[in-house]
Amino acid sequence: MASKTNIEKTMCIQSGAEKSTIEKLDGKNYRVTHATRRGNSRFYFSDNVQIVKSRAAACRLALSLVNPITAALFNGLCMNHTAKMKDVISFSTYCGLNPRCIERMKDGNSVCAACFAARQMKRQKSTREKLIKNTEIITASIYSPSLFPIIPGDMFRLEAFGDLVNDIQAANYIMWAAVNKQALVALWTKNPDVLWKGFEKIGFNKPKNLNVIFSSPRLNTPADNMRKLYIMPDGKPMIDKIFTVYTKKYIQENNIIANCGARSCRGCKRCYKKSTGVYVREILK
Repeated sequence: MASKTNIEKTMCIQSGAEKSTIEKLDGKNYRVTHATRRGNSRFYFSDNVQIVKSRAAACRLALSLVNPITAALFNGLCMNHTAKMKDVISFSTYCGLNPRCIERMKDGNSVCAACFAARQMKRQKSTREKLIKNTEIITASIYSPSLFPIIPGDMFRLEAFGDLVNDIQAANYIMWAAVNKQALVALWTKNPDVLWKGFEKIGFNKPKNLNVIFSSPRLNTPADNMRKLYIMPDGKPMIDKIFTVYTKKYIQENNIIANCGARSCRGCKRCYKKSTGVYVREILK
């Protein structure tokens, strides 16, 4: 009698148009199934099933079967964050390729002069290379919503290491948030004008699950006026939160309460929910 197959789903690369699913079989075998949607159907129909002998081979095959744009965006996700961002999925660009980031890092009065991401990328070559590829693909062209991968999670951060470069990237991020209705999505930026231009390109229809976080460019100085400068056609601010970094000395001398720190983003969700207040305050690292 043949042994019963123990199937365990290990990964699914899915967009609105297609998906590749990896399932572990008994022994060292993995089954990779590719499926596509037909017309306006809600269902995916299998059109390619292959068995391979390692998880690495299964991952390579699964990525090769989907659209190259979908594969590149999925490959660009960071799903192994540690510390406070543990269990949060992110997609970021490289600050070293962003002209505004480079200029702000030269400004001694800017919070960017002590850029944590820039220091981290100097030490992590593989991550830096991934972010460079992300920058190239996300800023190059506006893609069809059907190509954006559905992330395998319910919390999605856009820009953990960089910022908006152009309106193409901004438009892509807006659409990517919209197709991930299952997730709370937060976008960090110091470039709200670029995001506004992204809306101008594709229409002022802000996804309900998208929180826009304006990151104050100056230490100890919340940029209160920014929410008033960008008002959507429905009368609501484009910017949902103001994120400000404070020095320990300033916090102590001015009785400021830091509500973001060495804690779990998943447990807190202050930046990801609209019901948790406007101001987010972090102590300088």
